[in-house]
This record gives sequence, structure tokens and C-alpha cells, in this order.
Amino acid sequence: MIFTHKASNQLTKKYGTIAFEHLNVQGMVKNHSLVSVITDSCWYKLRQFTVYKAERRGGQVLLVNSAGASQKCSGCGEMVTKPLAERVHMCPKCGLVLDRDINAARNTLALGPERALTETKPLLIHRISKFGQGSEKPMPFWRGWFT
Repeated sequence: MIFTHKASNQLTKKYGTIAFEHLNVQGMVKNHSLVSVITDSCWYKLRQFTVYKAERRGGQVLLVNSAGASQKCSGCGEMVTKPLAERVHMCPKCGLVLDRDINAARNTLALGPERALTETKPLLIHRISKFGQGSEKPMPFWRGWFT
């Protein structure tokens, strides 16, 4: 948990806009060989901590639907299909060679503003004042009795 606080703090200090890939975690945990890795990784917590820290610093966090981001070349836009086991992106068109995840991250960042999901309800943080949501300061129980 301390790592996620430190990482979110570094991200929000360095960048004004941060794009997270919208992952289908429920679908991913159906793969029984990935369950422990995914549940231990604290992806949700990192996103949650980053959102509130970015908000405090005047930044923004985008949740991006980046389907196909690892297949598309971040250099030229060519679609290079590859199985999940292939961890290196090699583009036959422009010759770009880099880690598959870095290629996907570049594409996600580029897609950020145009594919950012619009949330219909609070995504991560539900703020309630100490007096309750939307309420004003409570009135003393005796006010109005003596008028």
C-alpha cells in the first residue's frame, strides 16, 4: 500500500494529465493463472490514490478505453497483430522495436483525450461532509422553540 501512495504521488507531481487504461479486471481474473497476480497488484488503489492527488494539485486523470493499444504501432499507426505471449512489439512498416507494454502505454496516452470515458457516477472517491451529503450545518435541536 505504501508503494501505491509513493507512485501516485510521483505521478501527480510530475504530470498534469495522467491516462489509465480501462481494464476489464473481472474478465481477466477468469483466467485462473492470473488471479493472484492481478488481485495482488493494487491497480484500483493506484488509480484511486492518483485521482485524489491529481485533483488536489489541479491535474486530471483520464480513464481510457484503449482496446487494441498493444496491437497498434505507436510510431506509424500500423496494426501489428501478435499473441499475448509475444512481449516485444516489432513493426514491419516503420521498424519500431520496443516492449509491448510501452507501446500500449504510448497509444493509451495518445488516445487519452479522445477516448476518455465519461463517468455517470463518482468513479473512485465519494465525498461526504461531516454533516452529511448536501446538507447544511445542523441546527441546534432547541432553536425555534423560544420564538
